[in-house]
Amino acid sequence: MPSLTKLCGYFPAARLGWMEDTPRGVALAWSRSHARFEDTFEHAPIACSPSQRQALVSRFASLRAPILAASVTDDPFGTVSAIERLLRYFTCSDSIHLRIAPAAIGVRSIGHFAFFHSRFETRLWPIALGWLRTGQLAAATRPRTTDPPILASPTHVDSAPPEEPMNAPFEHRYAYTNGIRMHYVEYGEGPLVLLCHGWPESWYSWRHQIEALAAAGYRVVAPDQRGYADTEAPLETASYDIANLTGDLVELVNALGETQAILVGHDWGSVVAATAALLRPDLFRALALFSVPYLPRGRIRPAVHLQTSATDKHFYQEYFQQPGRVERELEEDIRRSLLGIYYTAAGESRRHPEHRQRGFIGFDKNARFVDSLAYPDTLPDWLSADDLDVFAAQFAKSGFRGTIDWYRNLDRNWALTPFLDGARILQPTLFIAGEADGVIHIMAKAYERLESNVPHLAKKVLIPEAGHWIQQERPAEVNALLLEFLADPAVQQAMA
Repeated sequence: MPSLTKLCGYFPAARLGWMEDTPRGVALAWSRSHARFEDTFEHAPIACSPSQRQALVSRFASLRAPILAASVTDDPFGTVSAIERLLRYFTCSDSIHLRIAPAAIGVRSIGHFAFFHSRFETRLWPIALGWLRTGQLAAATRPRTTDPPILASPTHVDSAPPEEPMNAPFEHRYAYTNGIRMHYVEYGEGPLVLLCHGWPESWYSWRHQIEALAAAGYRVVAPDQRGYADTEAPLETASYDIANLTGDLVELVNALGETQAILVGHDWGSVVAATAALLRPDLFRALALFSVPYLPRGRIRPAVHLQTSATDKHFYQEYFQQPGRVERELEEDIRRSLLGIYYTAAGESRRHPEHRQRGFIGFDKNARFVDSLAYPDTLPDWLSADDLDVFAAQFAKSGFRGTIDWYRNLDRNWALTPFLDGARILQPTLFIAGEADGVIHIMAKAYERLESNVPHLAKKVLIPEAGHWIQQERPAEVNALLLEFLADPAVQQAMA
């Protein structure tokens, strides 16, 4: 097989960002000239006959869809569904399908692939090319009877049907934000409330809040954040730094046509929401943080804390730093891994006489992360089998790599934000957590100092016997507290 760098030799390696030893990846590039690509494919030593090559060049010149280059290898990481999803990403079409010859390669043996897309050309819609290896891989594209809309800006919004069982009233859409395509769920009309999930979750973790907030007169938007579920997962670890994560929220609000919003964050979503509120107080007028209190920037870089926290045991954030290690563990059995994480950090586990002895915040140096998890005899009341299936299906699509890369930017985030040293959140703010949440114990000082670090803190609440997944474990109490906060005169004035 030809190498992808040879196949795409007209693009500088720095622009492609492609690594031959990377098991999966997406690279972006663009060109104004069709002839360049024709010449590339005319002379590239690809495994196609001259007639097949000419057919590809003709298709490339005539279709208005994405450019696809894929190499068929024995790499076990790639899947047909993943490539199909990425094809649909570039075409905004559900009529894109891959045809695989199972007898030739097996339906799960599609490996390295790359996509080239003219997204950065505002007047040029992506043009299609399928690169085929004889008898093994083909891309089928629905002919377009009319031109697709021009990508006039990176915040073009389009709708998409859900791919998993969801509540019927919710609208599933995509927006182009900060260089990625972001999936989000929307419901209701009124002032915008943006719900930001944590790890390892998705928009679905807000399923109990979306309807309650919409019924109270709010436009509710819950995105899959960068690297999660149906939102794009860039290859570069640095793509998941705090500048990009907050930029995603800013551009999502702009794409929605709004000029202000209320931010609600849980876990990592709380960290991103707090930073966004600091950086754009004109846009984010009020704030609700769940589980993770506001953490002012410290004087010592996070890597030092990780090292000191992992002297006797692994600290999970330190364990996550090695690329690929925890991802391989979690992806051995995605559904079981998620069940273990959800249950181990939930209130039910902390009340169990044996399971309370287990935990992944700190675990034995000779153990793996997944070996530290506890598993219930029966599912907790707040997590049904269908709920677990939804989360498992979402992580089967996205994998864990992008979601873990958030943790690999802790030092980078610190280095990028010296100007936030000593910053206080001045917007009206609510804080809610579970009394049995392990995060509260390891961030006790930040919790105690909330009143000084957040002068306009409306309330901070610890819900008895609840664990980390507070909005899922105690939806009625969380919804009541959240609606009470939104009705607060200070919040109403901030949004006026």
